[in-house]
Amino acid sequence: MANVDPPQIPFLDFLNPLFSYISSSLPPPVYNALLTLLTHGLAFFSALLGLGTALITSNPSDWDAQKIIPPLITLLAAYLALSSAVRTATWFVRTTAWLIKWGIIAAAVSTALAWGAGSGGGAIVPGLIGMVSDMLKGRWQDAAAGASRSSYQRSKPRPRAWDSFEQHREWQFEEDQRNAANSASPAAHVQQFVTGALNRARDGSWLSIARGALQSSFADEQGGESGDDSRAR
Repeated sequence: MANVDPPQIPFLDFLNPLFSYISSSLPPPVYNALLTLLTHGLAFFSALLGLGTALITSNPSDWDAQKIIPPLITLLAAYLALSSAVRTATWFVRTTAWLIKWGIIAAAVSTALAWGAGSGGGAIVPGLIGMVSDMLKGRWQDAAAGASRSSYQRSKPRPRAWDSFEQHREWQFEEDQRNAANSASPAAHVQQFVTGALNRARDGSWLSIARGALQSSFADEQGGESGDDSRAR
């Protein structure tokens, strides 16, 4: 906003002490902005009053362009100046509030990240990773043990020594197939993948974590394809 000189503003004389007190209490930019708003506001109301006086004091039959257009132009110019000053002040307040808000948020997030990555959170982050790793590992071990127990319960009993050779060979074939299915189950692959990623997160950087995850996924896919080919043969 442009600086306004108080003596150039048509204020009443009894308002001069008030403006002197405001100028001594407020910072210069705030005082200039307030003075600019008051100046444009008084100019707008003065133009509106002049237009109304010109219309009221004259006969409607005597109205012509020379009497109506000049006050109307003055009123329009005062309105545009006042609206521009209000928009500028509103934009300044909103921008300042936005900068303060996001500055506080960015400072808080940066402080939390620095504390977590530094010595303050050095024991907390690995502890949380280890706790999650142990929980997931325990759950998958329980699930794998339950699946193996259920499959073992559903399997046929081992043939006795005096049974025929065909029964022994059939039982051995089924046992081999069941062991291969258990070792190549999706739960086992997921358990190995998550456990390896958590271990790498505990010891390494994010780049090594992503690289190890891709390598593990690629190795699992190759292992599954080779197992399918061997079973097909």
